[in-house]
Amino acid sequence: MDPWDTRPIDVVPDWICEVVSPSNAAHDRVHKRNLYAKRGGAHYWIVDPAERTLEALRLADGSWVDAGSYDGSASARIAPFEAVELEVGRLFPPPPA
Repeated sequence: MDPWDTRPIDVVPDWICEVVSPSNAAHDRVHKRNLYAKRGGAHYWIVDPAERTLEALRLADGSWVDAGSYDGSASARIAPFEAVELEVGRLFPPPPA
């Protein structure tokens, strides 16, 4: 076995945050989304810097369910971090002048 195939931690995370790559958005939004659902992560956020949006999903019976969509003007409490109010716009660099 190749040592690079060995992972030191074999744990499914409770939360996954995908920052969409402009050059690979379809792969990020389709392939990875399906992979994460199959592996069983409970919460999945998709952050799109180009669109300045955050999509929150939660896993229910093996499928992602919409848990909210937010733009840069939103302040929200989003699972699994609902104890903290998040100013979504702070996730992105300032918009061009």
